[in-house]
Amino acid sequence: MVARYPTGTPHLRRRGIRGLWDQMLRFRIPSNPLSRATIRVAGAYSVIQGVGIIWGGDIRWSGVTYSVVRDAPGGPTAWGVIAIIFGVITLTGSAFHHWRVKAVGLLGISGWSLSFAYGFLVATFTEPAAATTAGPAYAFICVTTAILVWIDETGRDATL
Repeated sequence: MVARYPTGTPHLRRRGIRGLWDQMLRFRIPSNPLSRATIRVAGAYSVIQGVGIIWGGDIRWSGVTYSVVRDAPGGPTAWGVIAIIFGVITLTGSAFHHWRVKAVGLLGISGWSLSFAYGFLVATFTEPAAATTAGPAYAFICVTTAILVWIDETGRDATL
């Protein structure tokens, strides 16, 4: 038996635990003003973070914690430009209600944050004086923005 959910996507109706699971996930992550605001904050954060990185330059990145990410091709400028680009893509997709553009921007922010977290975690384990909070903080941002990819402003449900 095929049932139509409000999104128009056909799903098989199941019984038992599997059916209960399907019902719980029926409206996985609904679109609402808070989700739209969170997506826009993520885009704005990325732009501000990128500007801060470029503005801070090499002096800001002179600490031991930045040893791994500082040695990436292009240095701080490349990290900042990439963050700005993905932030602008996210804000553009959100402003024009274009799900794919917004998803590309959010996945870019997520990948950027994952790379940043990886660099900080490597520095944490290789340098005794490196800070220990940056890696987990950027890993959290990575997971958060990856989850936001599935939130659509036009009412599309999440497909986790």
